[in-house]
Amino acid sequence: MAFSFLNEDNLSDKYSDSKKYTELLTAPFQEFERISANRPSDQRDPRYSDVTDGTTASITRKVGKRVVQQIPTGKVEADDDDNNWLPIVAGFIFLNKILPYANHEYDFIQKCWQIIERGAQFGGVPTYVPFLNHDGEYSPDLTLPYWADVFIPRGYKSATAAPYLFLRTWLQEDDIDSLIDQEKRMRKQARRRDERYESTWDLDGLKAIKKSCSSKKSNEQQPHERDRGTNSEGIEAVTGFQVGVGATFYTFCPTTGDDKSDKDFTIIRRKQNKDPRGKIPMPWFIYDTDGFNPLGRGIVELIGPLQNLIDDDMSMYQWNRALMLAPPIAAYGASKKKIVYAPNAVISMNRDDKIEPLDVSTTAIEKYPDLYGLQKSQLLNLTNSPDTSISAEVGNPGFGKTPQALQQQQAAISVDDNYVRKNFEAWFENWAETAINLYFAERTGKEELQLDSDTADELRRLAEKGKFDLSQLSDDNRVIIDYDTATPALKFRVDASTSKMKDDVTQGEILTQLLQTLEANPILIQLVPQDKVLSAWNRIVTSSGVENPEELTVDIKELKEQQEAAAIQQQEMASAQQQGAQEPASEEEQIAQYLQSMGVPDEQINEALQMAEAGYSADDILTAIQGVMANARG
Repeated sequence: MAFSFLNEDNLSDKYSDSKKYTELLTAPFQEFERISANRPSDQRDPRYSDVTDGTTASITRKVGKRVVQQIPTGKVEADDDDNNWLPIVAGFIFLNKILPYANHEYDFIQKCWQIIERGAQFGGVPTYVPFLNHDGEYSPDLTLPYWADVFIPRGYKSATAAPYLFLRTWLQEDDIDSLIDQEKRMRKQARRRDERYESTWDLDGLKAIKKSCSSKKSNEQQPHERDRGTNSEGIEAVTGFQVGVGATFYTFCPTTGDDKSDKDFTIIRRKQNKDPRGKIPMPWFIYDTDGFNPLGRGIVELIGPLQNLIDDDMSMYQWNRALMLAPPIAAYGASKKKIVYAPNAVISMNRDDKIEPLDVSTTAIEKYPDLYGLQKSQLLNLTNSPDTSISAEVGNPGFGKTPQALQQQQAAISVDDNYVRKNFEAWFENWAETAINLYFAERTGKEELQLDSDTADELRRLAEKGKFDLSQLSDDNRVIIDYDTATPALKFRVDASTSKMKDDVTQGEILTQLLQTLEANPILIQLVPQDKVLSAWNRIVTSSGVENPEELTVDIKELKEQQEAAAIQQQEMASAQQQGAQEPASEEEQIAQYLQSMGVPDEQINEALQMAEAGYSADDILTAIQGVMANARG
């Protein structure tokens, strides 16, 4: 049994200490959240408008969608040579049993974009891999806890290295009733089947916390709860996760305690870590690292102060513009009651009275557009955003609209995007590996899987090498998996940069250049297989955007089958010809061949063959045929 960082004696103290420490780290997150949501600051001058610039909000919202266009691909691996077949089946399960069902709350790709967006806002993003029931199909999923509900212990430079952490959820009374009812039903079903049911929930504990409803503090509330005043009451439930194979995960309610014990919390669940790797099912996405802050570093931390400056200047500019459009009136001697400041208004005045608008024009107002462009360019410099609205005239030589300037900006953007993409794919690799191991660890019993032909063919090739028992695979590509047997730890290796969708036009141009290079080099023509050349041609056609591309693409598999059939037919014909050349022709065949060479019609040839069968000599047959031919000419 692995060392336990958490137990029932230190659970409350460790949670309290981790909570205090993490709340110090996340103290500026509400401000980062406000800037990312493009909301005005509460500390602004109440006279000024609520207008904000929104550059930072645009950057954080777009970065995920720009960096990741599709779900990455990868391969399942295992260190155990005796189970080489298992990664093949696990890869099929990942694509057909895990990814299609990982859509709890949102579609999987939408959750991926949220992860990168939150990373740009806060730096480190915790994600959770629960094992859920998806309409009868039990499989791992992906959920994104709120940043204020995850707590890490002090003393670690990275949240990913923490040996334990706490995840807080907020339950309603109906959730407790549903859990109690579910547990009772599962126990009854097990008794009917004469099976043993190992429950992880404590029914007495669930009943004890039903009335333990409390309101969230301001730093615990989510944005819609703080800004719109929605109900934030709930039953606080905290799960303590820790590393170690078989280690216990404790779920408890910290706001109540059992009257029969001296503890200030109530444990409602004890669950063993079934992951054969012994890892916590909470992989982290880290947007950027600095080596000090365990939660990493996001974009908003860098550009937040400059964004606030831009927002303040913009709100003051809008306020002064309003004064310029409707300036205050300076009245000398005239009664304010007589002043009507409106088009075509007639104001009755005495000889010495004077009325004039107050001039509020300043150089700060006149130069504001240039100042705004310079400030925004400095902000974009820190993020390498693809914003091309800034010109070099604002005073920042790093910006411009010439082809060279745009090319330099695009190169810098590609470097930053590639960095974020690599971090995302590292997170995806950890999530996928956790999901695959939990799928085999959490499921029980046997399941018959209907494999696709490609997966089945991989198993058959493995059987040819003596590394798979072919009797386990049926003729119709079915295989039985026993989840109760011990499964070795599996690994997942992501295919680099597969989360980025290739530019079709660029890919088509590159492939065309490759084919031209191939055509100009006789050595390459001999070395490159024909199917690879045809594959390049098919990709060019597909990426061209032409209508009905299937009419121009070549079915490589069908072409290979046709070529193999033609080769077999040619080989059979050659074999027949060779066999015919080796065996001497019979007398009838010799007569027929001779008469054919003389141009004798088939009808006379048949008569000649009949005469040969009747016993006539070759001279008699030839004489008869010559007579027939002479009569025909006469």
